[in-house]
Amino acid sequence: MKNICQNLYLGLACLAFLCILIQVYFAGIALFQDYTYWNIHKAFSLFKYIYLAMFIVGLLGKMPKSLTWYALILFAVANLQYYTAHGFLASFHVILPFVIFSLNFIIIRNTLKLVKRK
Repeated sequence: MKNICQNLYLGLACLAFLCILIQVYFAGIALFQDYTYWNIHKAFSLFKYIYLAMFIVGLLGKMPKSLTWYALILFAVANLQYYTAHGFLASFHVILPFVIFSLNFIIIRNTLKLVKRK
């Protein structure tokens, strides 16, 4: 069960990493090419629930606490993105994806180390 959860956690982390890249791509297209992609950019933000699933899998699979809590932190930061989309916090809306990207990369790297040890 533990190995299944670790592999599932790693798969979800890789999927979330890919979703971040796609999300940034949609934002770039909306900004520089066709504004109608803003709706896709907004709708695609639902990928943040992958981090909630990762948190649950981390708890069920008795993953290291750092990996489990990183997933919940990422979920919180992804939710924070909604509040930075407009107003005086708009500049953070551009910076937070770098934080999400970096933390997600750390999760993948540490989970790969964990899976390879087994």
